[in-house]
Amino acid sequence: MSREDNYRPASILSSWSDETIVHKPPACSTNRDLVVSQPCFIVKRLYRKQSESHQQFVKRSSGEYCIASVLSHINVVGALNLLMEDYSFCMVMNLVEMGDPLSIIIKSNHLPIVTIISYFKQLAQAANYIQNLGIAHRNIQPNNILIFSGGCLKLTGFGDAFVFRSPLQNHHLKSQGKVGCLAYQPPEVLPCNEYIDLGYCASAADIWSMGVVTLHMIQGHQSWSMPCQYHDPDYARFVTHHQHKTSCAILSLPPPLRCLIYRILDPNPSSRIDIQQLIANL
Repeated sequence: MSREDNYRPASILSSWSDETIVHKPPACSTNRDLVVSQPCFIVKRLYRKQSESHQQFVKRSSGEYCIASVLSHINVVGALNLLMEDYSFCMVMNLVEMGDPLSIIIKSNHLPIVTIISYFKQLAQAANYIQNLGIAHRNIQPNNILIFSGGCLKLTGFGDAFVFRSPLQNHHLKSQGKVGCLAYQPPEVLPCNEYIDLGYCASAADIWSMGVVTLHMIQGHQSWSMPCQYHDPDYARFVTHHQHKTSCAILSLPPPLRCLIYRILDPNPSSRIDIQQLIANL
């Protein structure tokens, strides 16, 4: 997995999370009398976390690539290759331009409702696609959502993804532990939750995360820091408003989408809407 000349970085374009630096390879090569155009791909550099061993880093990086390499959807960022450079991995993404992280767009703009609805529907299509493959993202948050020219949304960042159903099987595996940003994780991932005994449904967790991202787009900031009403007063207030259907942020949405968001942000994963029901109601 050594680096190839075709992927030699030319410049750093952006950094959209603590662990990724994005490079832009050369767009063309010159051979005296002939200029040959080459595809220009975005390369994502993966770094080892302080808390993980080299073996864990290799396992995480290869796992992310294995999942991303099979993805092919207009609203999902796939991967083309995994290379080794300077004791870190470089993943060649199936991108020829660098999108803007949704987190940056939310900070710099007040998003109109029509734009929020468009992004929400595209995010739902991305979640539907990966869940049909038996994959849960487990870290859906604004930093892992890219917006491109024309308003196209793409889900990226599959480092915490989980295969909850193997091909040709109906049995769903339970996920364990907290991953990603806690503010976007569902209450069932926390030990103080009252809805599960052992493990949780990762696909249902992704549904919840989509709802929290939607609230973030409406409000322009995170709704709470953790989904536990005993430790976060903002979340406790949301639970009260959810019970009485009085959330100001959700009430700003059109009635059909309003009902969907309430069903998406159901604290009980057993009664939370699933992706098939969500797509059927879009």
